[in-house]
Amino acid sequence: MTQQGYADFERAVAEFFQREGLNSISVGRLACPSCGADGKEWRDHWFQKGTCPDCGARREEWEGPRFSWWPCDVCGSHRGGNRSTCIGHNPTTHEVQGEYEVCDDCLCYVEYGRLDDQTVAAMG
Repeated sequence: MTQQGYADFERAVAEFFQREGLNSISVGRLACPSCGADGKEWRDHWFQKGTCPDCGARREEWEGPRFSWWPCDVCGSHRGGNRSTCIGHNPTTHEVQGEYEVCDDCLCYVEYGRLDDQTVAAMG
């Protein structure tokens, strides 16, 4: 990635957070990807027991990165790579919103405030 590419990436990420009204994102889901169940009881069971209380779908089968050619919802990258389903927090509405398909670069940038060391070093 060039320094201009990095600046464009940072701008795209900032625009996404402003447009969506978010202050953070993290890997997670708002509803069962198998049956669509949702709500507080579903979330509690999904995160604590690791399964959907309605259909029995297992969390580890649905969460985590998977390869995709779909663009990243945060930076808009069309490069093939890992995507993770994420949710975000909106501090104005005090709501969790999403779901967003997010690339590994964006997850790294959101978590650490920069891209991985190898990418940064290659920019010179």
